[in-house]
Amino acid sequence: MATQQVNSNLSNWFLPLFKVNNPLRLNTKIREEESYLIEVRPFCCLCPRLQTVIDRHLTQLRAEYAANLAAAAVARREIGTGIIPPLQTCIMNEQEGHFLALLRAGEDVNFADRCGRTPLHKAAEQGNKRFVEILLMHPDISIHLQTRKGKTAEELTHNPEIQALLRV
Repeated sequence: MATQQVNSNLSNWFLPLFKVNNPLRLNTKIREEESYLIEVRPFCCLCPRLQTVIDRHLTQLRAEYAANLAAAAVARREIGTGIIPPLQTCIMNEQEGHFLALLRAGEDVNFADRCGRTPLHKAAEQGNKRFVEILLMHPDISIHLQTRKGKTAEELTHNPEIQALLRV
């Protein structure tokens, strides 16, 4: 009876860790979580339910990782290859789904075009608040990068809401 209570308590504590509501879940974070679960799993021998939950979650993580890569491949195919970087092409064409797929798969969020504009510069310049918000959620974003003419994203936008988001 005591073992069942311990198993139940462990499972109830561990299950909420798997609930992720981040729309910008990067493949690098998925791999980190997968490595952690693989390390922890052998220590859960007292709780078979917990091992089952971990196994199920590992399967879901691997499927999510593969789906992110597949979605990014589709996005790259549909966007095409040109002189404009893929993330900026998505911003110009307002293709949020492709944009998110590329970010999840690990596309460089600070990659600049030949004028030194990053995706954040492009989204701010176009006044696209949704893309600016998505980019600001990315852990690797650098909001202080400048174009070749020395302009930051905040200086390129005429939208006061976007300026407020970019002020730090």
